[in-house]
Amino acid sequence: MSGLYSRNSHHGYRVSHDRLVSSVARLPASLTVNTVSKTPLCRYNLFDATAAALPAWGYGGDLAIAGAGADPTIDLDSPLLGSIDGGAKFNEAKYYVASENTTGSPGQKDICLEFIAEASSAAAGILLGKRDDTDGFAINGALATFQFIQRSSSSNELTITATLTAGAIYHAMCFLNISETVGTNGSQWYINGEASGTGGNCHDADIDVSEPFGIGARPDTGANPFGSDVFYVALYAHANWFQAGAAGPAEWATVADKRFKQLRGYTPRSYAETSP
Repeated sequence: MSGLYSRNSHHGYRVSHDRLVSSVARLPASLTVNTVSKTPLCRYNLFDATAAALPAWGYGGDLAIAGAGADPTIDLDSPLLGSIDGGAKFNEAKYYVASENTTGSPGQKDICLEFIAEASSAAAGILLGKRDDTDGFAINGALATFQFIQRSSSSNELTITATLTAGAIYHAMCFLNISETVGTNGSQWYINGEASGTGGNCHDADIDVSEPFGIGARPDTGANPFGSDVFYVALYAHANWFQAGAAGPAEWATVADKRFKQLRGYTPRSYAETSP
């Protein structure tokens, strides 16, 4: 799976006559799945990060710096993104965390995590999460993978993995149908608009936990700090949101493909058009 640095700029689609500019500003705040549009529980543009805090980008609560060691490297430029975009390189040390437990709380609902980050070659590192020793969820971003982990009753109930190339920047979406407990249609990664890895069964359980949401390490303890670049994070949730069975992943593929094209600067009219 190629990263956004090396992605073919036309990607087999017609683009507008304007200069093609990728930007998180092109991603609509609302996410529409199964005819239902939802705004994020929380959303962060890491262009806004400082050495002290990461303010919410319109949704959710602000995050504060925490932990010990080196600060994140702020306002990181990327050839992927536009002039209003930037990021933070986490240096396996300090991270951002909410001061309360309500930010990023999905409850017993279907969820979608969307983010833009660089794949890390480090042996360990939590990119984002809301978990403790017993329950919750996290995205591990280590060993050139993005790995979603759903914890319940002190064990990993679901682990799904997207395999990447270390050092490349990716647009990633992870869909989880919490009520889909049979078959492999309960979850799936989409990287740069394409399915990656094999989905698995979610568990019909509340993956929420009374711990803060954070980016750059396990937020409740600061353990497993992340060691690479993050540019954008959003979390969506809604009860009984996704279609059951194979119809779920079939629709998610369309949604993820469209979001990636929006990020890359394709006009709405051109989503389904091929280049001449």
